[in-house]
Amino acid sequence: MGLLISQVQFFMLSMIAKCLHHSISAGSRDQRHGSQSCCGDVKQCSQKDTELGSWRQCRRDTALSAPGQCLKCKSAAAKVSVRQRERVCWDCFYNQVKTKVVGTARTKGLIEEGDTVLAAYSGGVGSTSMLHMLACMKSDVVGRKERNKVSFDLKAVFVDESAAYGLSGDEASAFRERMQAACAAAAGGLCQLTVVPLEDVFALDAPVSGQEQSQHLLQERLRELLEPIRDVTARQDLIYSLRSHLLHHVAEELRATKLAVGSSATRCAITTIEWCCKGRGFSLPAAIQYRDMRDGPGHAVSVLPVRDIGAKELALVCRFKRLPLVPFPLHPSPSQASKSIGSLSARFVANLQERLPSSVSTILGTSSKLVPFGFNALPEQLIGRRTAPAQGSGSLPLLCSLCRSPLSDREIGSAEAVKGGSSQPREVFCNSCSSSVLGPDQAVRDLLPEVVHRIPQRVAPSAPQGSESNGTAQARATDMLHDRISEFLLDN
Repeated sequence: MGLLISQVQFFMLSMIAKCLHHSISAGSRDQRHGSQSCCGDVKQCSQKDTELGSWRQCRRDTALSAPGQCLKCKSAAAKVSVRQRERVCWDCFYNQVKTKVVGTARTKGLIEEGDTVLAAYSGGVGSTSMLHMLACMKSDVVGRKERNKVSFDLKAVFVDESAAYGLSGDEASAFRERMQAACAAAAGGLCQLTVVPLEDVFALDAPVSGQEQSQHLLQERLRELLEPIRDVTARQDLIYSLRSHLLHHVAEELRATKLAVGSSATRCAITTIEWCCKGRGFSLPAAIQYRDMRDGPGHAVSVLPVRDIGAKELALVCRFKRLPLVPFPLHPSPSQASKSIGSLSARFVANLQERLPSSVSTILGTSSKLVPFGFNALPEQLIGRRTAPAQGSGSLPLLCSLCRSPLSDREIGSAEAVKGGSSQPREVFCNSCSSSVLGPDQAVRDLLPEVVHRIPQRVAPSAPQGSESNGTAQARATDMLHDRISEFLLDN
């Protein structure tokens, strides 16, 4: 009997094979020229940019690049090296990135006329550059079209996680003030920053319980929830899930139609590796698409405007425009960082990108070939001008009550078995959240905020007669995949 490899494992093997193939073919070229995907100012090559992180490759490429004229405008001095050998000035580089971001936002319907866009701001490279780009493409003129501009309302929100990491009151207050100033500089004063503490996710229980809770009590509930979780990865996943719930609630409160997240191409590549390691391969296509409307019609749509831009390019935009970055005051120790799957995935992608500059684009391009879900459809797909295949098109799948990821049929079946065969359980958790975050102990589940238990659950509509059911289609796809890789399987 053959050893069956899942679709996600096959996808990971093909992606690694692609990286190795490109690495072998480009090895001699990298040794002669070095990796020059993106470099900084020639005059600043010897300085260490602490606010941009430890980017040794960027500084090494800067030292290798010789000063000369810009290859685009032919007048200014070249300061940045992009696309392996193309050296351009700061203005040309900035306009190139800006044009790409604005073009993606407009052609894919991420930002449309009359939208209320809520930008998730964290003070990092991705969110800062995204907020700056959105402010640049914002037009205050209603009823008259401007080139590369859209008339929409721009707002920003920051989820303060100080209580989750044990910051004192004075440190948290000073950190929020720096965030306010940095947001004003990034947006050019065009939007106000709404600061929401992470513990406010428990305040959403007030409409259910009918009782208002003090901020101190909310912080205590947050600490009680996080204290039993010792694993660094599980703790980070839980904080991420609570932040996601809170962001979507704030978007509903502010009547936002779009929730913009500053996930770059580098971050999406890291997410691909990280989620596959965590066993979230089924829901991976939903996390790296341009649009995400899993909450259904009438709710805010999550969009990724800077998805096609690498983290280094966005960092250089922040440097060129002198946009301040606000790192979080507390950072995990090296021993803690080494235990986190997210940190290991980020380190793996950074090392791979250092040796092979096309690694991020290869990982993102390969993962983008996965079949997206129906709620990831672009506007042109919704109105029928483009027919792209999607999983469960026209239906909204069941979501994990904690991380809000789509659930597979196997996970739904397991939850129904636990709930005694009920087709609509009160809450359903994916395998990753059940095993790593919540664990077998019921105590952690009881400490979760009520909003987790109240996440809207949806049942996919039944398939029309004459068409394949979801399970039949998956079984047929698995058989086809097995036939393609049968020569590489080992017999038991």
